[in-house]
Amino acid sequence: MKTQGLILMVFLLTATLFIGGCVEKPPEFYPMPFGAQITFASGDMFIDIDELKEQLQVIEETGANVIRIDIDYEAWMTNDVDNINRHNELIDQIRNDGKKLMLADRGAASFTQNKVTWEYFKQQHLKHTRIFMEAYEPDYYVVVKEPAWYMDIDPMISTNTTPMMWYELALDACDIVKDVNPETKTAVAVYPSGRLARGFFELAADSSNLDIMGVDCYDTNDLQSTIDDLMSLVPDDKEIWMLESWNGGGGSYLQPWKKYADAKWIQGSVYYSQNNNFSGYICYYPIHFSSYTKLKDIDWSQRTPAFYAYKDVIEEVNGASTVANHEAFE
Repeated sequence: MKTQGLILMVFLLTATLFIGGCVEKPPEFYPMPFGAQITFASGDMFIDIDELKEQLQVIEETGANVIRIDIDYEAWMTNDVDNINRHNELIDQIRNDGKKLMLADRGAASFTQNKVTWEYFKQQHLKHTRIFMEAYEPDYYVVVKEPAWYMDIDPMISTNTTPMMWYELALDACDIVKDVNPETKTAVAVYPSGRLARGFFELAADSSNLDIMGVDCYDTNDLQSTIDDLMSLVPDDKEIWMLESWNGGGGSYLQPWKKYADAKWIQGSVYYSQNNNFSGYICYYPIHFSSYTKLKDIDWSQRTPAFYAYKDVIEEVNGASTVANHEAFE
């Protein structure tokens, strides 16, 4: 127990130094949209609709008003009607709750088992961009999640790619989005530490049909790389968003101190976004707002320090009268 307590104290001190010390509280706040990605909503690791609706309720309790789904082609490629209907029911619930819908392209789960050529990937990407737009007309559409994600993190493409190839794909996808619904805001994102980030970002800045340039940050190196390499590339006519954010450091989510480190990361990365004039923020693993256990053991009625950290900082930024003092900040 003493060893465990020492690890907790050391990690909390480290988190405070890296987040609380290096990312100062802004002198003043401006309102901005906050959101979260529903975990396991689509793809090869999805959970049943009742659990998705419980997760959605937890997200909504934080005050987040944008709900992101990283949408997988697989159900539509295989004509899995039950799975398509599951997506429909979840999106209907999001709409009925008065929330904004953000879709983000995530390719197809089967591509990670058998990689596909760039030509086939591009064909399926554009085909499903139109399918999803015509079916759902989201408020936001992330047409390229991260070039590095498709190539390295969850690799699905057998062909070497270049920033220009991703730029041309993004151009075509944005054109499809705007053709179906000109009001849908289009977005691309990069992992700041990943391959092709700067080259793709620099090209994307010239797209007239692109509204949002996003960064996906999981540690302080990503935050620094965004300032050093990417911020200057965003033109005045584009918004910059934190399109994915979570504390990627510190090992397994099952370690007892992880929930406190994640809470610190949420607060610090929101402060960072405000200090750097970001227009929106998406929290990426809200499944941990309820639990740091294995999926089968999640109790959706529970609330963790990460939940309270996000709720409190949303209230702080968007002008609620009182910010409660919860375990996350004690």
